[in-house]
Amino acid sequence: MARLRPALRRRTRRDDVQRAAQHAGAGGSLITGTDAGVSRAVFDDFVSSLEFFAHLGFTPPEIVDLATRRTAEALGLTDTGTLAPGHRADLLVVRGDPLRDLQALRDVRLVMAAGTVHR
Repeated sequence: MARLRPALRRRTRRDDVQRAAQHAGAGGSLITGTDAGVSRAVFDDFVSSLEFFAHLGFTPPEIVDLATRRTAEALGLTDTGTLAPGHRADLLVVRGDPLRDLQALRDVRLVMAAGTVHR
């Protein structure tokens, strides 16, 4: 694949952000993930991929909701995405408050999946 000139890469990235913002503004669903199709998409750093949504104007609480509840709903997962009785007990414990600063998600203290602690 030919390399794009820097000015073209910036324009492509800006266009991607604009298209995603228009989609969301028109009531379209957005979910988190590291799928291709967005210029310079991040595949190895989930927190950085979440920061894309800040460029669209989402707040940290909206981004956390998008990465949990809304993505689970979009994928048809009914037993995860929120903390509720009967759900799988999937937890990510971090130092700090990701609802104020997504960077707190980089300081993981505990991961629990289906009630089992993973280190």
